[in-house]
Amino acid sequence: MKAICKRPSNTRKIVFSLSMALSMLIIICFGASDSWGTLFPFSDDVENASANNWSAAVPWARTTAQYHSATTSWTDSPSGFYANSADNALTLATAIDLSGTTAPHLSFWYKHQLEAGYDYLYLEYSADNGVTWTTLKSYTGNQGTWRREQVSLPKVSIKIRFHLVTDSVIRMDGFYVDDIVIGEKPAAVTLGSPSGATSSSLGLSWGASNIQDFAAYRLYRGNTPGFSYQEGRLVAEITDKAITNFTDLNLAQRTTYYYILYVVNNVG
Repeated sequence: MKAICKRPSNTRKIVFSLSMALSMLIIICFGASDSWGTLFPFSDDVENASANNWSAAVPWARTTAQYHSATTSWTDSPSGFYANSADNALTLATAIDLSGTTAPHLSFWYKHQLEAGYDYLYLEYSADNGVTWTTLKSYTGNQGTWRREQVSLPKVSIKIRFHLVTDSVIRMDGFYVDDIVIGEKPAAVTLGSPSGATSSSLGLSWGASNIQDFAAYRLYRGNTPGFSYQEGRLVAEITDKAITNFTDLNLAQRTTYYYILYVVNNVG
């Protein structure tokens, strides 16, 4: 189950004071991924060795040593540490035409061990079939647990690649990537005003999703603004699209909470 999520530019701030001075800041976020396929929408769980979705420069290869979804991921150094002065990439084999999309996004799961500030994995795209490349994001240092990434893509025909560049000293384990999706975000859902407040609970409600392949609403709670769902706590996963409310219990007094709501669709 994958998700494409976009934090709206007009995020609403709702501050609600309880009798015991509990205040709430509500942030809404929404998302989805799309169907399996080699064209748009695109999804690859790296399990099919014969799929030929990628052009892997040596030594990039599939590995079972680390993975997000069992049992395989891609890595730049399947036999150990990456080389000094490495410059190699895992590249989407054929371009994907995004010109007819509304808001295309790339998502994937990753972890890495790279020499901080010296060795980098660059996430790049090319709109001219690999002649020139534009950096979307870069990664360095240590990310020891699997983390989900999501970036917006331009609405043109593109290739993407995961491009490793290292310096001449210090070798490390490298970069792993799994569960790669290029899909379209769904329409937003609307978060209503809090209700049913007590000294330790609060009711939340939102508009119903209109996506056809709905899988779940996922509601996360955090303690800092702009928190990622990895940093937050999953407080509700609701698989019935018609259920659009939830009461969050055991809240602490005199505490500000932040919420992110995801809409997830079913990809298989």
